[in-house]
Amino acid sequence: MATQAQHGTRALGKNRAALRGELSNKLHWPRTLIEKKQRALSSEHFQYKTKIARSGVLHFFLVDCSGSMRAANQLALAQGALRHLHQRAYQQRADIALISYAGEQAITRIYPTAARPFNTLHINAWLPALQAGGGTPFARGVTAADALIAQRKYRKPEQQCWLWLLSDGRSNEMPERPAHADVLMVIDCEQQRIALNRCKKIADYWQADYQTLNDLII
Repeated sequence: MATQAQHGTRALGKNRAALRGELSNKLHWPRTLIEKKQRALSSEHFQYKTKIARSGVLHFFLVDCSGSMRAANQLALAQGALRHLHQRAYQQRADIALISYAGEQAITRIYPTAARPFNTLHINAWLPALQAGGGTPFARGVTAADALIAQRKYRKPEQQCWLWLLSDGRSNEMPERPAHADVLMVIDCEQQRIALNRCKKIADYWQADYQTLNDLII
């Protein structure tokens, strides 16, 4: 029987494979030679061409709008990150969805739909609506996001679903890894002088990829 650590390793491997794209069995020789450098060629240097999923990608944004996100302009910075991520999704002709959580509830702001230019009313309407305040129902937000992703998977089983968590991590809750997301990204929005680094703990527990806001924009 597989241990929890083994399950976590498999999840991280799946996550990173999805980040690279669906691998084909055709070698990409230029990238392989770059990876090899001056060393003797071995299988660990092999780089493969990628295939684009026919049903595309859904980028699902889960945004922490609790009271702690007011500190150090964190929510405004998260909104800037959302603009950046949305622009990337639009350039990829991907789909997007968004849930915010605060107080005692999780609110679906955007149901899965095609990413559109930011100069449309549809997009400009939801960013100002993200206001920080209240408690941090982290588990409720994760549950709501995972349920909506599950619905999407039922309708488009071939579509790859990325779940992006944007948060300062300041919650005592540690929900289980969302089961239906293909790729998990934790974007650390914490800017306070005394950092708690809880987003890193969430990423480690979920076996997700971890980035700071600076990592994301650069």
